[in-house]
Amino acid sequence: MAHRVYGELMRYAHDLKTERKMHLQEGRKAQQYLDMCWKQMDNSKKKFERECKEAEKAQQSYERLDNDTNATKADVEKQLQEMDERRTIKLSECYRGFADSERKVIPIISKCLEGMILAAKSVDERRDSQMVVDSFKSGFEPPGDFPFEDYSQHIYRTISDGTISASKQEGGKMDAKSTVGKAKGKLWLFGKKPKPQSPPLTPTSLFTSSTPNGSQFLTFSIEPVHYCMNEIKTGKPRIPSFRSLKR
Repeated sequence: MAHRVYGELMRYAHDLKTERKMHLQEGRKAQQYLDMCWKQMDNSKKKFERECKEAEKAQQSYERLDNDTNATKADVEKQLQEMDERRTIKLSECYRGFADSERKVIPIISKCLEGMILAAKSVDERRDSQMVVDSFKSGFEPPGDFPFEDYSQHIYRTISDGTISASKQEGGKMDAKSTVGKAKGKLWLFGKKPKPQSPPLTPTSLFTSSTPNGSQFLTFSIEPVHYCMNEIKTGKPRIPSFRSLKR
């Protein structure tokens, strides 16, 4: 039992020693930190005293210079004067450069103006208009007059047997129809494409006979009047269409 009590006391004493050492180390650290703070405080105090003395000196010099009109205000005004003089010199240099540039450019401008005056005097309005027309013309010629077929000249009756002159018919009727076809072909460039026309009616009993003196002529056996009426009926509706095309 004594051995057990002795062991516990020894163990407890060892714990107390270690705890005491730890607290002593913490105390030394705290003392060192406190000494460092005292030193910083002394340095700050000395610095504060020194700065206060410098502030007092600066305040005294400020008051002295503020009360003296020739100490600071004259220097400021002199600096303003120097700045204004530099500005004046710079402006004079700029104006001189501008004047030199204008003096060099004026002859060129006057020459250009003289050329413009000469070009304006040499304007030919008719030649210019013709040049514009030649430049923008399309190349299409204006359409001519539309030929009109005269149906009253197609039929030439004889006194005796109602013959039709072959030369008149060929020279009048066929040429007129060919010219109408050409005119319609020209209109295809500007309007609708013409429809193919049906061939004209021809008499069924047309034949050639000869006379005793050797001349030939065309005769109709039964249907000359019927053929002419068909030609007139088919030709009348063409007249308004030709007028509308001409308009």
